[in-house]
Amino acid sequence: MSTQSDTERQRQTRRLRLRIRGFYQHFNDNDWKACFATVDPKLRSERKVEYPCYSDSLSAFFQNHGPITILSLELSLHLDMPDNNFGCKDFAYGVVSWEDGKHRPHVFKERWVRAPDGKWYTRMIGLV
Repeated sequence: MSTQSDTERQRQTRRLRLRIRGFYQHFNDNDWKACFATVDPKLRSERKVEYPCYSDSLSAFFQNHGPITILSLELSLHLDMPDNNFGCKDFAYGVVSWEDGKHRPHVFKERWVRAPDGKWYTRMIGLV
């Protein structure tokens, strides 16, 4: 029998998986504006990341690695946490195993936060 919190966790896990996969689809489409829209609004409003530098960084990364194929995606959600210095209660860690355009394996470790609008946003502002 599923509790309400289990159901919410499953729902948020599903939403975050879709959000992450959507980010990488936008990346593969070279849609830097859509990628930028997934960056934590707090980072954007505080000008910790600005679109021209962000888009240049993604473009250079794409030129070097090509499109990303996600091999696996592991999530660790932390819901209903006390307010933290990111101004959010809910956050998640994601481990994305991926393959570049030359079929070389890589791993990203990402932090995502759920903003007051209910959407998940990445705190990863550059691909290295």
